[in-house]
Amino acid sequence: MKIRRIFSKILYSILLFLGGGFLSAQTITVSGYVYERGSRELLPGVTVYDAASHTAVVTNSYGFYALQIPRTDTVNVVFSGMGYANDTLQVIAAGNDYSYNPELIKITMLEEV
Repeated sequence: MKIRRIFSKILYSILLFLGGGFLSAQTITVSGYVYERGSRELLPGVTVYDAASHTAVVTNSYGFYALQIPRTDTVNVVFSGMGYANDTLQVIAAGNDYSYNPELIKITMLEEV
């Protein structure tokens, strides 16, 4: 009886270990640098998010981001920065990690006359 209990604990541990590795392989990473169009200046503080998975990150002081999201057939990643037009990346049949370096367009405000 003790041998059976020990064997079942070992078997459950192995399945848990293998299952955990399988689950971690179900994500992809979208990464890159965010630039300003024209000047090619790196943009820190830009929000990068996937609305479907409610996952978001902010670019670091070098404009770099790495967003880990669930692997799906289509992924829509939105880049949103204060004073810049949003940019959307659509990856179809997302299977592998993906690198994308968007250039955001600066929005110019018209002054009131």
